[in-house]
Amino acid sequence: MSRAFFYVITQIAFGALSLTPLAPFDVFGAPFFRVNAAIFFLMGCLAWGWLPVPAGRTLSAAWVEFGCFHAAMLALAAYNVALWRRKDTPSLGHVYVAAGLGMATVVAGGFACPVPLEPAWQHAGLAASFVASAWVTGGALFGMMLGHWYLMKPLLPFEPLILASRVFGAGTLAAAAIFVTNQAGQALTARASGLGLAWSPLAVIDMFVWVRLAVGILGPIALAYMIVESSKLRANMSATGLFYVAFAAAAAGDLVSRALLAMRGLVV
Repeated sequence: MSRAFFYVITQIAFGALSLTPLAPFDVFGAPFFRVNAAIFFLMGCLAWGWLPVPAGRTLSAAWVEFGCFHAAMLALAAYNVALWRRKDTPSLGHVYVAAGLGMATVVAGGFACPVPLEPAWQHAGLAASFVASAWVTGGALFGMMLGHWYLMKPLLPFEPLILASRVFGAGTLAAAAIFVTNQAGQALTARASGLGLAWSPLAVIDMFVWVRLAVGILGPIALAYMIVESSKLRANMSATGLFYVAFAAAAAGDLVSRALLAMRGLVV
């Protein structure tokens, strides 16, 4: 289960970092970016304790994950330093490098996962699921951060919040599409699919597939619609509160999904 926590935390941190360029630096100011960059770095440090050193010396997906994560953390550290040294620039070059390496870590994690999956193509489906989780849960975290800045500075233009809301909404739809694709593929070719076991459970934990679907997939879609509408109505307090709920739902769904992966070998 330690790797499950690593997956969830890194996906949240690097997913939110990837959306940082959606906020204009000249509008939100350096303090907004410094606070966020520090949070992302601390989350990465927390996840670091749950990343084991790969066994063996030959190049493998586990070594790619290990190397990309540490490179991403170095780039993220450089980004934090740059925000304090050059106070009038967003240092987006550091963001792109750190986010790119971070998402490479997320993708490699799907192939490096030590849980045996049959057939092997399910590792690709797992990697896609990891990317979708980073998009949704990281997008919800970034939306929370963005919304809070509107509470501190009410005169900010609403276009960035609307854009972040729409990007989050697109992520929820992508996550649903990947979930359906994975389940359909498993039903046709694998020994067991998540929805199949949920319908005819062999253990109590199989029932949690419904939690993943209802709370982690369908819930954020409904919340995304409300967030977009609230943003368009310039109701930033409502949008921020809904982002909180969406983050809690998405994170809970991710934790359930990773627990099912570790304990039942299910990609959901």
